[in-house]
Amino acid sequence: MKTQSALINPVKLPEDLNEAERHFVKCMATGMPCMFGTTRPKPDDKNAPVIRAEVIGFFVWGGGEESPILGNRIDLQGVRVRGVLDLEYRLSPYMLVMAYCHLNNEVKMAHAGFRYLSFAGSRLANGLAGTGVQITSDLVMDDGFSSDRAVVLLDANIGGGMFCNGGTFTKTTFNTKTKEVEISALAADRIKVGANVVLTDGFSAKGGARFLGAEIGGYFACNGGKFFKNEEGVSLAADEIKIESHLMMGKGFCADGTVLFPGADIRGEAFCDEGEFGGAVRFDGANIGRDLLFRGSQFKNDEGESLIFDTAKVGGNVSMNDGFSAAEAVSFISADIGRALFCNSGTFNSGLVAQGAKIKDALIFNKVKGSGTVNLSFASVDVFIDDEEFRNNFNFDLTGFAYSRFYKPADAESRIKWLTRRPADVPFSPQPFEQAAKVLFAAGQDIVAREILFAKETLLTKHESMSGMLRFCRQLWDVFAGYGYRLRKTLAWAAMFVVWGMVIFKYADHSCRIFPHQPLVTVQGKYAKEQVEHCAVERLPTRVVEENFPEYPEFNALAYSLDVFIPFFALHQESHWYPQVQKGDGFMMFYLLRLWFWLEVAAGWLLTSLAVLSITGLLRPRQSSGGKE
Repeated sequence: MKTQSALINPVKLPEDLNEAERHFVKCMATGMPCMFGTTRPKPDDKNAPVIRAEVIGFFVWGGGEESPILGNRIDLQGVRVRGVLDLEYRLSPYMLVMAYCHLNNEVKMAHAGFRYLSFAGSRLANGLAGTGVQITSDLVMDDGFSSDRAVVLLDANIGGGMFCNGGTFTKTTFNTKTKEVEISALAADRIKVGANVVLTDGFSAKGGARFLGAEIGGYFACNGGKFFKNEEGVSLAADEIKIESHLMMGKGFCADGTVLFPGADIRGEAFCDEGEFGGAVRFDGANIGRDLLFRGSQFKNDEGESLIFDTAKVGGNVSMNDGFSAAEAVSFISADIGRALFCNSGTFNSGLVAQGAKIKDALIFNKVKGSGTVNLSFASVDVFIDDEEFRNNFNFDLTGFAYSRFYKPADAESRIKWLTRRPADVPFSPQPFEQAAKVLFAAGQDIVAREILFAKETLLTKHESMSGMLRFCRQLWDVFAGYGYRLRKTLAWAAMFVVWGMVIFKYADHSCRIFPHQPLVTVQGKYAKEQVEHCAVERLPTRVVEENFPEYPEFNALAYSLDVFIPFFALHQESHWYPQVQKGDGFMMFYLLRLWFWLEVAAGWLLTSLAVLSITGLLRPRQSSGGKE
C-alpha cells in the first residue's frame, strides 16, 4: 500500500542497483523481510551483500510509484550499509529494522520520526546522531549491537521502550582548535521514554552514559551493565531523571567512575544490590518513592565519599546489608527516610554521616565492621538498635541525636563507652548523655540512666570551660556526693566522721575530758567534792555521774558522735555531755576536742543535707532533656 507519492520523495532510487539492492527493492514491494543472513557481516568481508545508504533512505521516505512499499515495515538484515545514512528530519510512517547489519558511516537521524526503530545486533562504525528523534514505539539496540562512536539521543521521544541489553557503546573524542572534546558513549539527556529503559545483560558504555533530565515511563534497568567512566570520571549521569517505576543497578552492575542521580525522582524502588561501584554514587536531593537497597554492593572509591544521599527522601527502607562494603564515607545528611535504615553485616571503612537525618522507624547497626566516625548529630529516629561490635569499632558524634528507645539493652559501661567515643574535633556536649538517660528512665532502667548522668557530670567538670573556683566546687561536689548520683559516697563520708568521732570522744571520756552539761549535776556536793583538776582514775567525771545520778543519761561515745553529727534529731547525748580540755592540756589536745567537735557538727549538717537532697533528687543537676526519675 502506497503512503507517499514519488512526486514528494526528494530521494531518487539509483539506477545502477546491485543484486542485493534489487532483492531489497523486491522485498519492499512484496512486504517481505529482506534477510541476507542471521549474523552480522564482518567489515572486511568482500562477499557480504552491500546496500547503499541512499537506497534505504529512498524507502524510509516512502518509496515511489515504480518501487512501492507494501505494508508498514522496512526490514533489512545481514548486510553491509555503505555511505552515510542521512535520515534527518524525515518523518517516516514505517517501522525501520536494520538487524545484524554493518553500517560503515555515520547514521544521521536528528529530528527524524519512525513508528519503530531497531538496530539489533548491528554495528555502527561511526555512531548515531539522533538528537530529537521521534519513535512511536520501541527503540532496539540489543543482542550484540555495537557502536564505535557515540550514540546521541538528546531530546529524543520514544513512545515505547528503549532496549540496549547486550549492546556496546563507545564514546567519541575529537579535537577542536582549543581542546579535546568528548561525547559520552550513550548521550540521552532529556530523552522521554514511555516504557522501560533496559541497559542489562552485557551492556557496555565505554565512555559513560548520560540521561540528564530524562523521563522514563517504566523502569530503568542496568543489571549486568558495565559503565566505564569518561574523561571527567563519570560512568553514569542521570541528574534529575524521572522514573515512574524502579531503578535497577543490581547483580553484575559495574561502574568504575561516578554514578550520578542527584535530584532524581524515582516512584518505585531503587534496587542496587550486589553492584560494584568504583566511584562515588550520588543521590543527593533525590526522591525515591519506596525502598532503596544496596545489599551486597561494593564501593571502592578512593577519592571521596562512596555514597551520597544528602537531602534525599526515601518513602520506604534503606538497606546496606549482607556484605555491603564502602571504602569511603557514606553520607545521609538531612535525608528523610520513611521507614528504617538498615546497616546489618556491612563494612563502613570510613564511617557514616547522617547529620540532621530524619528516620521514621528504626536505625539499625548490627554486626557492622569498619572504622571512622558515625555522625548522627541532630538526627532523629524512633528506635535505635546497635550492638557491642558496633560500639567498639567506631567513634560517634551524637550531638543533638534524638531517639525514643533502645531496642537492645546494654550495661552502663557499654553505653557510656558509646557516648564518650567522640572524635577529637567534636567538643563535649552533655545532651547525648541526657538523651540516653531520658530514654533509659522511660524504659525503667534507672540504675543505668543514673550512671550515665554521673558520667556526664564528671566529663562536664573535666571538659567544660569554667572558672577555677567553680571547677573546684564541682570536684568537691563529686567527692562528697557524686553530683547527687552517688549516695554511697555521702554515706561513706558520714560513717567516717561518726566512727572517728566515736574514737575521739571515747578517748576523751577515758582521759577525763567529757563532763556533764547540766548545772544541776555539776553543783551537787557529791560531784563537786570528787571533781579534781587532773584525773587519777579513768573516766572519773562520767563515773561519778553514773554512780551518784543514776537518772542522768549515761555517756556513750557512739551515740554521742551520732548526736553531734546528725542535726535533725536528738539522742540526748550532746545536750547532757560536752568535751572540755583540762588545765595543762596542750595545743594539740585543744584541736582534738574542740575543733573536732565543731568540725563534726559542720560535716553533719553538710553530709546529712547532701544525703537527703540526693535521695529526693533535688541535688541532681537539672537536665535539658532528661526524663523523670
